[in-house]
Amino acid sequence: MASTAPSRRRWTGAPSRRSCARAAATTSTARRTPAASCASASSSKVILSRSRRPSRSRSRSLTRTRSLTLTLKGMLRLLKAWRVVRPGDVVVDFGAGTGHLGLLVAWACPEAFVICLERKQWTSDAAEKRIAESGLANCVALCGDIGDLEAYLRARGCGGFQVGLGLHTCGLLTDLVLECCEAHGASFLLCPCCYGQVVDGGSTVGGDGVPRARPRSAGVGAALSGEQMALLARGGDMTVRADDEGFPDTPRFKVARACMRVVDLDRLAWCREHRGAGVRLGMAALDPPACSPKNNVVIGVRPERRRRAGLSLGLGWGLGIGLGLGIITIAGIVRLRKR
Repeated sequence: MASTAPSRRRWTGAPSRRSCARAAATTSTARRTPAASCASASSSKVILSRSRRPSRSRSRSLTRTRSLTLTLKGMLRLLKAWRVVRPGDVVVDFGAGTGHLGLLVAWACPEAFVICLERKQWTSDAAEKRIAESGLANCVALCGDIGDLEAYLRARGCGGFQVGLGLHTCGLLTDLVLECCEAHGASFLLCPCCYGQVVDGGSTVGGDGVPRARPRSAGVGAALSGEQMALLARGGDMTVRADDEGFPDTPRFKVARACMRVVDLDRLAWCREHRGAGVRLGMAALDPPACSPKNNVVIGVRPERRRRAGLSLGLGWGLGIGLGLGIITIAGIVRLRKR
């Protein structure tokens, strides 16, 4: 005996005659020509179709806005938990773009002075416009590079800056910021991205003279070769769709997260070798993890700002766990490639 399935009506996007007539009647009471009536009917069709389902571009734009909001909340949460910024500090937001992070920090820390450093002129102009509209007096936009920052600090009579920030600092920019913070003895809170660009560039050094050779630290270099670190750096890059919020539970992201942590562990070990035991180093993750596939954060706090929070880096057990994780990750990448 055959079972009869219930019939389903499929929405085709075309409105009914009654809805078209109602829309046309409420649009205007004036007398219309036939051409105007056709235009009114077609416009009502578009309006009805959009009211049923939002456009894909608008949906993706809303998802990106929500992702940025969660990312900024995660950065601010870590900034407060580690007490990175203190009253009177000069804070530099490296690669500030249009000033999302810098404006937030200037608002949350009114007794600090924030410099939004950006190379691109049009994005720096956008940041300057947003600062003016916000009315924040403790935030400025500066278009230029590290040399322009040094000149600006000298012109203001500052001995340097005390905190370096960066949200999704691409590739070697993270290492450049770490070197700049090391030269000034500054604290830092950075969320790196574009890990593959660290080793893929066709040259041994980047545009700012930062070496691409990995590992940078002697401790990690004693356990992992340059080819293994290059494999890990490329494995840290992962892109997802704007509306894919379930990627943190996928095996692919778990491998990418382990790769990112090993690369960042090498960076922190380099900081330990150059800055000594006085600075407190740590690694954390943005919460929630679904805010961005690049959600790993490296943190360094000067001695007077030390506080037990997050994952502290001790070169004894920290390097041991990190290197063990790196070796396991390399094996996982090899298995995924064989598939």
